[in-house]
Amino acid sequence: MKQVVRAIQSAASSDATLFGLVDNNFYYDEVPQNVSTPYIVYYLITRGQTLTFRQASSWEDVVVQFSIYHSSRTPETILDVFNNLDTVFNQTTLTYTSGTAIGIKRENTIGPFRLDGEAGTWLLTADYRVRYLRT
Repeated sequence: MKQVVRAIQSAASSDATLFGLVDNNFYYDEVPQNVSTPYIVYYLITRGQTLTFRQASSWEDVVVQFSIYHSSRTPETILDVFNNLDTVFNQTTLTYTSGTAIGIKRENTIGPFRLDGEAGTWLLTADYRVRYLRT
C-alpha cells in the first residue's frame, strides 16, 4: 500500500497546475491543523486482492477517495481543481520506485455541494480504482 500512496503523492506534486490550485495543500489521510482551503485530502477506502494462476503474485485493487475542499463563492473554482485532478489521475498509469506500473481510473464523483449552507465550504469527492500487480 505504501507504493500507492507514494505514486499518488509523486504524480500530484509533479503537476504544478494542480498543486498551484490548492496552494500545495495535498494530504494523505488527514489535514494538519490551521490549514485553510483550498486543499485535497485522500484516503485508501477499500482494498481487494485477486490471486493469479501461479499464486506467486496477485492483483491488488484499491479504491482511493480524493476529497476537495474550497471556500470560493461559486462551484466553478472547485470544478477547476477537480478537472485538473482528473487530468492527473483518470485513466493513466503511475509508477513507483520499483518501476512497477499502477493503473488508475475514476469510478465515481459526488458534488460539488456546500457543507454549511449558503456561505459554507464547497466539497467534491472523487473515487478512483487503483490496480497493480503485487509479487
